[in-house]
Amino acid sequence: MGIKSYIENNQTLWSVYVHVRSSRNRAIRKQLHANGLQSKAEAIATERKLLKEASEEVARFEGMGWKPLREFFTLPE
Repeated sequence: MGIKSYIENNQTLWSVYVHVRSSRNRAIRKQLHANGLQSKAEAIATERKLLKEASEEVARFEGMGWKPLREFFTLPE
């Protein structure tokens, strides 16, 4: 997870990156990012929101067996 600042068009913007991995099955993970945030406070709030969202999704996948996971990621014919 990280918060970085960068300059674009003479304006300081913030970028947030969140990576959550399951502790039980290392193959289950979720990565989220957000760019173009106007302030550091907004970046911190966004990081918390993305971390919660990613953690909930990883927890949901941890509770599934392999068959529902496979069906979730399989494209319909």
